[in-house]
Amino acid sequence: MNPSRRITSFLLLAFGSTWTIAAIGAFMGVRAVAGPSYTALAGACMLMPALSAIIQQRLIDRAPWAGLGLVLRGVSWKMMAATALAGVAIVPLMFLVVFVLGDLLGIEAFGHARLPPISWCSG
Repeated sequence: MNPSRRITSFLLLAFGSTWTIAAIGAFMGVRAVAGPSYTALAGACMLMPALSAIIQQRLIDRAPWAGLGLVLRGVSWKMMAATALAGVAIVPLMFLVVFVLGDLLGIEAFGHARLPPISWCSG
C-alpha cells in the first residue's frame, strides 16, 4: 500500500473510532466536567490512535510488530520495572508534595490537597 493510502486509512481509523466513542458519550450525557464517566471516556478516546496504529500495522498492512517499535528482544526488564514504578508513583508523590508544602507549611502557591472519601471502601 502506498504511503498516502496508509496515512489516510490510519487517520480514518483513528479519528473515526475516537469521534465515535466521543459521540456515544455525548449521546449518553457525558459532559466535559470532572467525574469518573468523563475520565473513562477521555481515556478510551486517547487509546484509539494507538489501537488504530496496531490495526493498521497488523491487519491492514500485514506487517510485523517491529514496524511499531514493539520488539521485546533486548529489553532491560529492570529498567522497564523502574519506569513503571516511577509512573505509578507520580500521582501519590504529587499529592504528598502539595500536602506538605501547601497544607502543612502553608505555602499558598501549592494549594490544598483534599481527597473526597471513597464510599466503596469505608464501612
